[in-house]
Amino acid sequence: MSTDMYSKYGLGMKININFIATLANAFLSWIALSVVAHYMGPTVLGTIAYALAFVGLFTILSDMGFAGAHLKRVSEGNDLKICNGTFLTIKLLLSLFAIMVVLLIIIIPKHIAQQIFFSSEQDIVLIIVLFSVILHGLATSISYTFLAQRKIAKSVIPFFTGRVIQTLLQIFIAVSALGVIALAGTYLAEAIIALLIVSFFFRYYPISRPSREYLRSYFIIALPYLFIGAIQGMLFNFDKIMIQAFSTVEEVGFYVAPQRICFSLIMLSSSVMALLFPSISASHAAGHTERVRKLSRTAERYISLLSAPIAVFVLFFASDLVYYLFGHQFFPSVMLFKLLIIATFIMAITDPFSIQLTGTDKMNLAAKISVVILLANIGLNTLLIPQKIFGVALIGLGATGAAIGTIISVTLGAFLYRFFAYKIMEMKQNWNILFHLLAAGIAGGIVYSLFIVLQAAKWYNLIACSLLYFNLYILILWILHEITREDLKFFRAIIDFKEMRDYMVSELKERET
Repeated sequence: MSTDMYSKYGLGMKININFIATLANAFLSWIALSVVAHYMGPTVLGTIAYALAFVGLFTILSDMGFAGAHLKRVSEGNDLKICNGTFLTIKLLLSLFAIMVVLLIIIIPKHIAQQIFFSSEQDIVLIIVLFSVILHGLATSISYTFLAQRKIAKSVIPFFTGRVIQTLLQIFIAVSALGVIALAGTYLAEAIIALLIVSFFFRYYPISRPSREYLRSYFIIALPYLFIGAIQGMLFNFDKIMIQAFSTVEEVGFYVAPQRICFSLIMLSSSVMALLFPSISASHAAGHTERVRKLSRTAERYISLLSAPIAVFVLFFASDLVYYLFGHQFFPSVMLFKLLIIATFIMAITDPFSIQLTGTDKMNLAAKISVVILLANIGLNTLLIPQKIFGVALIGLGATGAAIGTIISVTLGAFLYRFFAYKIMEMKQNWNILFHLLAAGIAGGIVYSLFIVLQAAKWYNLIACSLLYFNLYILILWILHEITREDLKFFRAIIDFKEMRDYMVSELKERET
């Protein structure tokens, strides 16, 4: 662990703030998801999820990889005002283009539209979701300037505030039974709030007219990000489109409920990698190869330490978690939860290697790997989800097939990213991750046995079991010498809220000129 991870207001402090903010956002999402699932059921969840997935297929049109290019160019110390002017001009034009494309798809001849959208209510939901995604994308794009400068307070406050408002609105709408259109409106409210706040923080940042040189530079970098972003968008959304097309909207709801819980793990790892990307990019530009390797190894280890016990706990207690989080009508989600958490863990510990490739100017290679993953995922989804296509009998596993396809495709991606990290950066495999899984497995086996023997199937007993489980996990890792005093110091820093508050206040007082 580098010393700046522990220095006052260093990289470690900023990672901690981003991690805590992401964890808080995830917790709020779980609360809202649980209430909506209990009061509105899988059909409403599926309707919203399908709309988000459909619009998500086209969100790359509003970005085209330029967000990644902007993050890289600013982190490399290029002229900030020209970078801002170039990026914002491109982003606004692309956002308008994306809106036009999706609206045209929705309003094309009625006989074609009816094959895609089965109700006017869903059309309204799609339009609301479209504008919410576009506005949220604008807010995220502006925040990339803050991320590139590692000004984390300005990056997290707008979205956390929006999430708080959205959670309160979703709870009210679910309890009041106001319907799916009102629920979709909460996404628009969250996006507007986030955009207003992030624009307020951005008001003193310099902006100048784009230059031909910078436009060319952005286009060159954006092309690989375009492919990566498009592929990632398809990977995350294609499964729900396929389930909707070949099954029911209710099954989409069964699938997306545990997926959103699992996705929180990815968000936690991404919160770390979003801040490490500028450091990796800057270190690579300065020729500090060993620092790049050290940052990647450290990120992988801590992501594994945090995500392994969560994944194993879900494997042991999936049925109880589904019952208390979503309700008895979501029992078809139990097996999906187990499969998706495995896929999520693999994706989480692979994040450092994918970011390493993009941060060290290997975007073309990262794009090629993403294409391989996408083709594998599409092929597996096509084989596993439908019962038949064009009269050809297939496996027909529905949502379960989507989850299995995700596991196989992300495992393939993990192998490829690690292989090229070893080949290019001489990154050795960290086999100690297996100790994290072993410790989690032993702790989970002990606690689950007690849970069954004592017949403690109550929600408060589940919380008690989780506390016992995580303490046992840490104890076993300590015995195995896989947790050190340095690690404990790092984790204590994560919950040093006074230091975080002081840092955030100091950052918000800064004025960019």
